[in-house]
Amino acid sequence: MDNRDIGAAADRAEWQIILGVTAAFGLAGWRLLAASTLAFGDSHNYLLAVGAVGEAGVCAFLALRLRTGSVVAAVVLLAIWAIGFGYVWLTSESAVPPFFLISMLMAIGLFQGLAGSVAQRRARSS
Repeated sequence: MDNRDIGAAADRAEWQIILGVTAAFGLAGWRLLAASTLAFGDSHNYLLAVGAVGEAGVCAFLALRLRTGSVVAAVVLLAIWAIGFGYVWLTSESAVPPFFLISMLMAIGLFQGLAGSVAQRRARSS
């Protein structure tokens, strides 16, 4: 590989990580929206709201770790998304869960972040 190929691969990995960080902060914001709905909705459930705020904090922390190219942070964020999406899908009464498109866009961004962090780690090790 010549220098242009190496530079292009590094730029692609950096953009993938940027997409992943954006999706991770979107996931944290989504959890904060869920927390406000739980706390201030019709049936107040403060315990679940505190849990959702904690989950949003974990997602924000992992998003900051993903900015440095952490593969572990990318995998944990993807697991958080998958568990939440699976739970919503199983408990929804329709074939397609609510906010399906937004959730799929978050998943694509998180997968891009994972791919970028893996590529960046490979580039550092070689």
